[in-house]
Amino acid sequence: MIDNKNYEKESAFTRSRITELRKKNNVSELKMSLDLGHSKGYVHNIVTGKALPSMLEFFRICDYLGVSIKDFYDTYDAETSQLLHGVNEIFDEHIDELMCILEGLKESRKTAKN
Repeated sequence: MIDNKNYEKESAFTRSRITELRKKNNVSELKMSLDLGHSKGYVHNIVTGKALPSMLEFFRICDYLGVSIKDFYDTYDAETSQLLHGVNEIFDEHIDELMCILEGLKESRKTAKN
């Protein structure tokens, strides 16, 4: 169950992420609102916290902004995203080897700190 503090945190993230992606796509709040079939203040009300979209509208917003729901919440930098994608591709076949590499790296880091 989500408490009020976490709700506010997640809500703020959603609002700021919509703004970030909208700006990245070079689209105004007004244009996005109208393109989504809503009143001119629709997106403004979402990003200022006056309203939150329904799940269906959230899916439409993600589609409009050109991101999957997963990508909406994954905010890794390009290098991290590339690394995670590579790990996912080889994960099933090489899990044991990857875990050994990670353990070795952790041990090297501990040794270097001492």
